[in-house]
Amino acid sequence: MEKSSESSTSSTSDPLSSTTTTANLVIPIDTQQQQQHYNHNHDQIKEEKLKKRPPLYEREISELSLQFRQFLFDNYFFRNLFYAIIFVLYNLYLGYAIHKSWFKTESYCDGVKLLTIITTIVYLKLFTKLFIQPYLWPIIYKLFNRLNEKFISDSFRQTIRYLCWLSTLSTIAIIIGYRCYKQPERIYSVAGYFGFILIGFIGSKHRKHINWNQILWGFTVQILFGIFVLQTRIGRLLFQCIGDKINTFLSYTKSGTEMVFGYLVNGQLQGTMAGNYTLIIGGGGGGQEMNDLQVRLPSLPLMIQSSIFALSGMPVIIFFSFFVSILYYYGIMQIIVNKFGKILQITIGTTACESISASGNIFLGMCESPLLIKPFLPSMTKSELHAVMSGGFATIAGSVMAAYISFGISATHLLSASVMAAPAALALSKLFYPETEQSKTTVNDIHLEKGPERSAIEAGSNGAISAVSLVASILANLIAFVSFLTFLDAVIEYFGKMIDIELSFKMILSKLFIPIAMMLGVEWSDAESIAGLIGMKMFINEFVAYQQLSEYIAIGSITNRSQTIATFALCGFANLSSIGIQVGSLSTLAPSRSSDLAELAFRAMLTGSIACFTTACVAGMLI
Repeated sequence: MEKSSESSTSSTSDPLSSTTTTANLVIPIDTQQQQQHYNHNHDQIKEEKLKKRPPLYEREISELSLQFRQFLFDNYFFRNLFYAIIFVLYNLYLGYAIHKSWFKTESYCDGVKLLTIITTIVYLKLFTKLFIQPYLWPIIYKLFNRLNEKFISDSFRQTIRYLCWLSTLSTIAIIIGYRCYKQPERIYSVAGYFGFILIGFIGSKHRKHINWNQILWGFTVQILFGIFVLQTRIGRLLFQCIGDKINTFLSYTKSGTEMVFGYLVNGQLQGTMAGNYTLIIGGGGGGQEMNDLQVRLPSLPLMIQSSIFALSGMPVIIFFSFFVSILYYYGIMQIIVNKFGKILQITIGTTACESISASGNIFLGMCESPLLIKPFLPSMTKSELHAVMSGGFATIAGSVMAAYISFGISATHLLSASVMAAPAALALSKLFYPETEQSKTTVNDIHLEKGPERSAIEAGSNGAISAVSLVASILANLIAFVSFLTFLDAVIEYFGKMIDIELSFKMILSKLFIPIAMMLGVEWSDAESIAGLIGMKMFINEFVAYQQLSEYIAIGSITNRSQTIATFALCGFANLSSIGIQVGSLSTLAPSRSSDLAELAFRAMLTGSIACFTTACVAGMLI
């Protein structure tokens, strides 16, 4: 009965109107009891729909948006006319802006120069999609195939492939060798990089089935991207520009939080201390009279208090989730994820599901990214599941990245680490758990669809509301783990005092992970501090570790090199507490694979951790 009532809803605009129509319902009413049962269920369905009904303003805007889009869809002439008017007006505005502001704008990351670059990229994409792909590309493809069949033999093709490999690896070796010659301590990062690869080989599940071509390509893509970002001028400027724009964009969260929470966010109390105040002199007891002195204080601003972290840092996640949900509604995020996935699939040679999931992890979380490949999870091989889980552990969600940026962590380094970790996670996943089966999916099987929202406002609103649970989860875990960490410190310190030794949980972690810190290439003076951060990240979570790192940065207790390496090394969800989250979320999407997911979880967590460490090693080689 509920299914029938919902089917009638789709034919009307008001979701409640269908509840009064029973013509489409086939209900056997033989007795008065059946009639009462029907009325009761009918009223219950109506109440449930009323609860799910969106707010009035949201519903009205959605209806207007749908009607306007339907009108454009039904009227070909008016649709093209509307787009033509928008196109002409925008280009007139851009041309006038270039005339007025081009020479006044100094940087290509600001003002009209940045707008011109973005417009050019969009126009080239549209030109490629509308003209080159449907008309010119088929001709080029056929011509290339004919030349390939007639003049290019298999041996010549193999020779070209080896020459490309040789030239690429030689270029990487020359660049890294020169950097190590200029600063010898970078050799530690190079040795650590190969050391982590050796650990992956030793811990491999099926060494005989290792596909070294995939692994070499994965690490090559990671290092090439590191060279582009950290060594080339255009790469540094590009990611510095993106990082600055992200910082600026996220700073607008402050206006919303200040309006809601006021001085609790900025710490600035309103008003002054001016006025007449009475100062009491004397004890006032034992029969003595009290002497009152009137004091006039000047007009002084009230003291600035420190802001509350939960109200100043966490709302960034809500705002970012709001924006990403709007991008999903318009299909922009799907395009970005799909393009990154195709690049990974072509270069590394991983399957479609692995590549799409890895690219999704750059922008989404380890719980959200598998939704992109949800229909294929039950039929994926164990190696593919391991790759999906490893990618989730090796990266962080964009919304959480926003919170780390609010700590003062470099947005450029966080973004670079997330992108570099994706190919490294795929390569290490295929090293730790090589493929022994045949994949059942191709890239043509995967379609990244839009959400069920009817308007951008609804999508953004749903994204903001869904982020509230994420914020609550972060705060709850932060309270629990920091409290437990303090408790562990107290317990270990208690037992240490009995034998006159100063002990704490942080100190044990700092000593335990010093070899890892040295493999990353940090300076010896900072090794213990960075080792403690790595230990906190793996045993507690990266949120606590980044918060501690922000304190180190604020007081300047570690060098800039160690700050950068630590930022890269901590950029991932790989920790013991995340294993349960990862297994639980994936088991919900694919219940039939629960046992396989539980079996692969710990190995995938180690793989994600080492992927973060290799990314930090690349940064250590080049900075």
